[in-house]
Amino acid sequence: LRKGWQKDLEWEMQIPFKFSPPGVNKLNQNLNPFISLYPNPTNDQLTLEFSSSLYLNGNLSFRLYNIMGDEVRIIENIDRDKILMPKDGLPAGLYLYQLFKNDTIMARGKVVVQ
Repeated sequence: LRKGWQKDLEWEMQIPFKFSPPGVNKLNQNLNPFISLYPNPTNDQLTLEFSSSLYLNGNLSFRLYNIMGDEVRIIENIDRDKILMPKDGLPAGLYLYQLFKNDTIMARGKVVVQ
């Protein structure tokens, strides 16, 4: 054994290790109080529900991006608490969304289209 091996072992044991078992970080947790999207994953249409405090007091918009970062859907001037967004033309895959109010990102998340 080389000299100082115990110190190396102590250092190695202090390296933080983070493990998340499969299924723990589900996409449909909806922890954001401003928006709820369901079903996620979706087959035909996505239901978007918004907090009334958002759409009543400002310019609210929803943007959906493909995994390459291209904007594939935009819904602007949202003035109600529930919108149905059909899958029309969206290929299966992972999508990212952002909810904006007056150019400020209020929420972001992931959606799976099957």
